[in-house]
Order: sequence, then C-alpha cells, then structure tokens
Amino acid sequence: MGAAVAVGVFDGVHLGHARILEIMRGRARAAGGAGVVVSFDPHPDLVLSKAFQAVPPLTPLPEKRARLEALGIERFEVLPFTRELAALSPEEFVDRHLVRPFSLSALIVGENFALGRGRAGNVSRLREIGGRVGFEVEAVPLLQLEGAAITSTRIRELLARGDVAAAGQNADCAFSHRPGKISGSRSYRRRRGTPERPSGSWRSHCRSWGPDTGFRFDPPRASDQR
Repeated sequence: MGAAVAVGVFDGVHLGHARILEIMRGRARAAGGAGVVVSFDPHPDLVLSKAFQAVPPLTPLPEKRARLEALGIERFEVLPFTRELAALSPEEFVDRHLVRPFSLSALIVGENFALGRGRAGNVSRLREIGGRVGFEVEAVPLLQLEGAAITSTRIRELLARGDVAAAGQNADCAFSHRPGKISGSRSYRRRRGTPERPSGSWRSHCRSWGPDTGFRFDPPRASDQR
C-alpha cells in the first residue's frame, strides 16, 4: 500500500505548511497508507547561495521535528541537503528518495514547489513523472493573509524589518529575539561579507496544530526575553 508524502523545507512550520500537512494526512487516511514528511537539512539556501550567508532557520531541526509531531506527523525523514543532491534530475530524485523508500502513491507539495537540478522538477514536471511511474501529485495553493502569500521568506522579511506582530500572524507564533555575537576578526568578516552589526536569531513560541485538540499556545518564558 503506497504512502502519501509531503515534501518541502517546512522552515517555520507556518499556517501554509499546516495546510499541506493536513491534506497529506487526509490522503494517507483515505488510502489506508502511511503519511510521511520529507524535508532537508541544512536549508537549501545555505548550500546553494553564492554568497556567505549565515541565516539561522526559523525552526531548527529539533524544533521542527517537535512541531511536526504536535501536528500528528508520525514519520519525518530528513535528507542531508548537498550540492550533489541538488544536481539530481527530478526523475532521479523522485526514484531514489520518494518512490523506492516509500512506494509513493500521492505526492503533496506547495504550488510553487520545485526540486532537482535547476529546480526543473516543478509541479507540471512532477505530474508527468507521476503519470509514468504511478503516483498522483496534489499542489496546494499558497495561503493568503491580507493580500500576501504566507511563506517562510515573507516571515523572515517581516522579522528583518521588525514587524514581529505580522510575522507572528503568518506563522501563528510569537517571536522573541536572542542577540548574538559575530565571531572572527573584523577583517575576516569583511572578506567573507559578514555584516558588521550584531547578529542574533529569533525564537518562536508557537501554537501546536494538534490533529484533534485545536489550538494551544505556549507563552514565551521570561528567560527567552533576554
């Protein structure tokens, strides 16, 4: 019996991601098969960027795993993201990492998703592959909030300009900032293109989209505000 598989980075595990995962779980239940989430670590942007960018993820891997479990995800597989993985053709990626391991019957992705060399494996290409191999592809439309799509990139942009409230609405989270220090000498940072200003990361305190219990909120601890 084939599995329903949702593939994506799922950074932030925001409301749009929750919708994809809800559909995946529904497909798995209807077919009587397994529901699987396949993600990547580190973030593909860190590996493929031509510039040095030490951008922390919205949800580090342990937090992502915990939040997916709260959503009712029982199987979470993480592929090490490398340039070699990115260089695979869509057909090679699907065969090696989806069809063989999971006996794929349904692939659920966001409508703007793409995989493989040059992001050639968009929804249209994946449907062509599925037609030949024997699985269906469901592309989930991006959720909209106040006229803008909910994406991890948008949440980062909102946080970068200090609009924490709007970022929280998109992620269904509260965010607190954790200041950090940039390591290395000033001349080293200039050579690598690292910003001179102090850095830090955002910690999220998010509702858990439990499959049966609805929303619950984990308030920030006092120690997280420092």
